[in-house]
Amino acid sequence: MKPSKKLKIIILLGPAGSGKGTQAKLISKKFNLDYFGSGDALRTRKKTGDFTAKKLSKVMGRGELVPSFIISKLWIDTLEKFKKKKKFKGFVIDGSPRKIGEAKLLNEAIKWYEWQKYVKIVFVNISRKESINRLTKRRMCKKCGRLIPWLGRFKNIKKCDK
Repeated sequence: MKPSKKLKIIILLGPAGSGKGTQAKLISKKFNLDYFGSGDALRTRKKTGDFTAKKLSKVMGRGELVPSFIISKLWIDTLEKFKKKKKFKGFVIDGSPRKIGEAKLLNEAIKWYEWQKYVKIVFVNISRKESINRLTKRRMCKKCGRLIPWLGRFKNIKKCDK
Protein backbone atom coordinates (compact mmCIF):
# COMPACT_ATOMS: atom_id res chain seq x y z
CA MET A 1 0.00 0.00 0.00
CA LYS A 2 1.28 3.46 -0.85
CA PRO A 3 1.02 5.91 2.03
CA SER A 4 -1.26 8.87 1.46
CA LYS A 5 -0.64 12.47 2.45
CA LYS A 6 -3.22 11.96 5.18
CA LEU A 7 -1.18 9.29 6.94
CA LYS A 8 -0.47 10.16 10.59
CA ILE A 9 2.11 8.58 12.87
CA ILE A 10 2.11 10.12 16.31
CA ILE A 11 4.51 9.13 19.07
CA LEU A 12 3.55 10.33 22.53
CA LEU A 13 6.31 10.56 25.11
CA GLY A 14 6.36 11.82 28.67
CA PRO A 15 6.83 10.88 32.29
CA ALA A 16 4.68 8.28 34.00
CA GLY A 17 1.33 9.76 34.93
CA SER A 18 1.54 12.57 32.35
CA GLY A 19 -1.62 11.46 30.59
CA LYS A 20 0.01 10.17 27.40
CA GLY A 21 -2.12 7.02 27.43
CA THR A 22 -5.31 9.02 27.77
CA GLN A 23 -4.25 11.45 25.04
CA ALA A 24 -3.09 8.63 22.75
CA LYS A 25 -6.45 6.90 22.96
CA LEU A 26 -8.32 10.17 22.34
CA ILE A 27 -6.15 10.98 19.30
CA SER A 28 -6.49 7.42 18.01
CA LYS A 29 -10.28 7.62 18.25
CA LYS A 30 -10.60 11.14 16.82
CA PHE A 31 -8.48 10.45 13.72
CA ASN A 32 -9.41 6.75 13.36
CA LEU A 33 -5.79 5.68 13.86
CA ASP A 34 -4.46 2.37 15.06
CA TYR A 35 -3.06 2.32 18.58
CA PHE A 36 0.06 0.74 20.06
CA GLY A 37 0.42 1.01 23.81
CA SER A 38 3.66 -0.40 25.16
CA GLY A 39 2.08 -1.24 28.50
CA ASP A 40 -0.86 -3.00 26.85
CA ALA A 41 1.45 -4.95 24.54
CA LEU A 42 3.68 -6.03 27.43
CA ARG A 43 0.70 -7.09 29.57
CA THR A 44 -0.59 -9.17 26.65
CA ARG A 45 2.87 -10.68 26.13
CA LYS A 46 3.04 -11.65 29.83
CA LYS A 47 -0.02 -13.88 29.35
CA THR A 48 1.73 -16.33 27.00
CA GLY A 49 3.22 -18.32 29.88
CA ASP A 50 6.66 -18.92 28.34
CA PHE A 51 10.06 -18.06 29.83
CA THR A 52 9.95 -14.46 28.58
CA ALA A 53 6.43 -13.97 29.94
CA LYS A 54 7.48 -15.16 33.38
CA LYS A 55 10.57 -12.98 33.35
CA LEU A 56 8.53 -9.97 32.17
CA SER A 57 6.24 -10.45 35.17
CA LYS A 58 9.21 -10.30 37.52
CA VAL A 59 10.90 -7.32 35.83
CA MET A 60 7.71 -5.30 35.48
CA GLY A 61 6.63 -6.24 38.99
CA ARG A 62 9.81 -4.61 40.30
CA GLY A 63 9.09 -1.49 38.24
CA GLU A 64 12.16 -1.97 36.05
CA LEU A 65 12.38 -1.14 32.36
CA VAL A 66 11.89 -4.04 29.98
CA PRO A 67 14.92 -4.85 27.80
CA SER A 68 14.92 -3.05 24.45
CA PHE A 69 14.92 -6.23 22.37
CA ILE A 70 11.57 -7.27 23.89
CA ILE A 71 9.75 -4.02 23.14
CA SER A 72 11.41 -3.83 19.70
CA LYS A 73 10.03 -7.27 18.84
CA LEU A 74 6.55 -6.15 19.88
CA TRP A 75 6.85 -3.01 17.70
CA ILE A 76 7.96 -4.92 14.64
CA ASP A 77 5.20 -7.50 14.96
CA THR A 78 2.66 -4.69 15.28
CA LEU A 79 4.10 -2.47 12.55
CA GLU A 80 4.06 -5.42 10.16
CA LYS A 81 0.33 -5.90 10.87
CA PHE A 82 -0.27 -2.18 10.31
CA LYS A 83 1.59 -2.28 6.97
CA LYS A 84 -0.70 -5.08 5.72
CA LYS A 85 -3.91 -3.14 6.44
CA LYS A 86 -5.90 -2.04 3.40
CA LYS A 87 -7.37 1.21 4.75
CA PHE A 88 -4.44 2.23 6.93
CA LYS A 89 -4.58 5.83 8.18
CA GLY A 90 -1.68 5.68 10.62
CA PHE A 91 -1.12 4.95 14.28
CA VAL A 92 -0.37 6.38 17.68
CA ILE A 93 2.39 4.98 19.89
CA ASP A 94 1.91 5.45 23.61
CA GLY A 95 4.77 5.11 26.04
CA SER A 96 7.75 4.21 23.95
CA PRO A 97 10.53 4.56 23.15
CA ARG A 98 11.86 4.98 26.68
CA LYS A 99 15.60 4.83 25.98
CA ILE A 100 17.88 6.49 23.40
CA GLY A 101 18.71 3.10 21.85
CA GLU A 102 15.00 2.33 21.49
CA ALA A 103 14.43 5.69 19.80
CA LYS A 104 17.09 4.78 17.24
CA LEU A 105 15.56 1.34 16.68
CA LEU A 106 12.05 2.75 16.32
CA ASN A 107 13.37 5.38 13.89
CA GLU A 108 14.99 2.62 11.82
CA ALA A 109 11.76 0.62 11.84
CA ILE A 110 9.69 3.60 10.73
CA LYS A 111 12.14 4.23 7.89
CA TRP A 112 12.03 0.52 6.97
CA TYR A 113 8.25 0.73 6.58
CA GLU A 114 8.63 4.01 4.60
CA TRP A 115 6.66 6.16 7.03
CA GLN A 116 9.35 8.66 8.13
CA LYS A 117 7.65 11.63 6.40
CA TYR A 118 4.51 11.20 8.49
CA VAL A 119 5.91 11.11 12.03
CA LYS A 120 5.03 13.65 14.70
CA ILE A 121 6.48 13.36 18.20
CA VAL A 122 4.62 14.91 21.11
CA PHE A 123 6.16 15.28 24.55
CA VAL A 124 3.57 15.55 27.32
CA ASN A 125 5.43 17.26 30.13
CA ILE A 126 4.54 17.43 33.79
CA SER A 127 6.74 17.99 36.82
CA ARG A 128 8.17 15.12 38.85
CA LYS A 129 6.02 16.25 41.78
CA GLU A 130 2.85 16.11 39.65
CA SER A 131 3.85 12.71 38.23
CA ILE A 132 4.23 11.25 41.72
CA ASN A 133 0.99 12.91 42.85
CA ARG A 134 -0.97 11.39 39.96
CA LEU A 135 0.60 7.94 40.24
CA THR A 136 -0.08 7.66 43.96
CA LYS A 137 -3.73 8.48 43.38
CA ARG A 138 -4.56 5.59 41.06
CA ARG A 139 -4.76 1.83 40.96
CA MET A 140 -4.53 -0.55 38.01
CA CYS A 141 -6.60 -3.68 37.45
CA LYS A 142 -4.18 -6.61 37.14
CA LYS A 143 -6.46 -8.39 34.64
CA CYS A 144 -7.49 -5.69 32.16
CA GLY A 145 -4.96 -2.91 32.84
CA ARG A 146 -7.66 -0.29 33.49
CA LEU A 147 -6.46 2.67 35.54
CA ILE A 148 -8.78 3.50 38.41
CA PRO A 149 -8.28 6.84 40.17
CA TRP A 150 -8.10 6.82 43.97
CA LEU A 151 -10.66 9.60 44.19
CA GLY A 152 -14.34 10.04 45.06
CA ARG A 153 -16.59 7.04 44.45
CA PHE A 154 -13.70 5.10 42.93
CA LYS A 155 -12.15 4.70 46.41
CA ASN A 156 -14.98 2.26 47.25
CA ILE A 157 -14.31 -0.08 44.31
CA LYS A 158 -13.14 -3.45 45.60
CA LYS A 159 -13.10 -5.16 42.19
CA CYS A 160 -12.72 -3.78 38.66
CA ASP A 161 -16.16 -3.24 37.13
CA LYS A 162 -14.93 -4.40 33.74
